[in-house]
Amino acid sequence: MEIHDKIQEIRSVFGRDELYLKIQRDFDLDELLNPEDEFYEKLTFDEYYKTKEAAAMLGIADKSQQILNHLNNPNLADYIKATQSTDRRYRLTWQPLFRLKMLFYLFDKNFKPNDVAILLGATAMYVPPTNEAPKSSVNHSSNTDLEKFKDDLVEFEKHQQQEMMKMFNAINERNQVLLEQAKAESKMELIIQQLDDLSNVEKQYEILMNILEESEKAEPIKLKSIFKWMQISDEKTDYNKQKIDINSQLNQIKTKREELQSNLKDVKEKISLCTTKIDRIGNPN
Repeated sequence: MEIHDKIQEIRSVFGRDELYLKIQRDFDLDELLNPEDEFYEKLTFDEYYKTKEAAAMLGIADKSQQILNHLNNPNLADYIKATQSTDRRYRLTWQPLFRLKMLFYLFDKNFKPNDVAILLGATAMYVPPTNEAPKSSVNHSSNTDLEKFKDDLVEFEKHQQQEMMKMFNAINERNQVLLEQAKAESKMELIIQQLDDLSNVEKQYEILMNILEESEKAEPIKLKSIFKWMQISDEKTDYNKQKIDINSQLNQIKTKREELQSNLKDVKEKISLCTTKIDRIGNPN
């Protein structure tokens, strides 16, 4: 198995482990899971390790007795979960081995075995590494509770700041979308008015065309005022030319209408998109 895959498996299995979360929260998880660490190159998931082999894997080959002390510590044994054979020798799979790695990582950060035990929810009891009589240690639970309260308070304040920032960004985004929507609606009203004006002009040209078609023999003077309003020359009584001029104007109106209708469609789509965005954002206040 590749080193990267091993580390991914560890992340998956230990994602909710107390010590894993402690290291993730207060220290450098990437330091613990450094792929250049020889530990991960040598680690296999289908092998049992003796205490000396475990010590070598953890880079403390000359301190295998420390591992035995921790395995025999009732405050840590339930967490490590090493198994014993019939000869009472310990055998460790990769998971207890990685728990030991996290323990020694915390020890390097000035944690004591009892500190870790309290973190795991055990009652602090000094466990001698030799045959000396056990003695109770000072219970640091009050200090630990205070530190936990401080950590929780920091996390709460951090969460509040993140929520405030999210709300602030949402308000800004909503206001920006509302402004875009208002501009689009104003543009839509303008286009609709332009289409209405265009229709009125078109009707005037159509009326003029009907007049020309119904009475080509009429005196030009009778149409003079209409021609002047429509900016059509009345110097000649060439009705065909006048009808051509009117048709030209009607074609221009048609082209302009198609352009405005296309613009109107785009604006309506933008308004619809703005409405969708506003619904998605909601009211962050």
